[in-house]
Amino acid sequence: MTETNIALLSRLVESSPVIVLVCFFFIGLLLRWHYRMEERLTQKDAQIIALQRETLQAMHDVRDAVRDLTGAIRAAR
Repeated sequence: MTETNIALLSRLVESSPVIVLVCFFFIGLLLRWHYRMEERLTQKDAQIIALQRETLQAMHDVRDAVRDLTGAIRAAR
């Protein structure tokens, strides 16, 4: 921060400390909201990964079933 910015901030704190406290309160609320959104995104990522694993397992099960069916058809000929 430049000296001008520091001087402006110190004048603001001296002239209206309530406004500064309100600003800090809203900054705290924004940080809390950001943390919650980040947690939700992490949970969604975990859900997506679990669904991808289930889908992949289902695809492998279908592949194995087709392979078994193909083998049974060939053995019947």
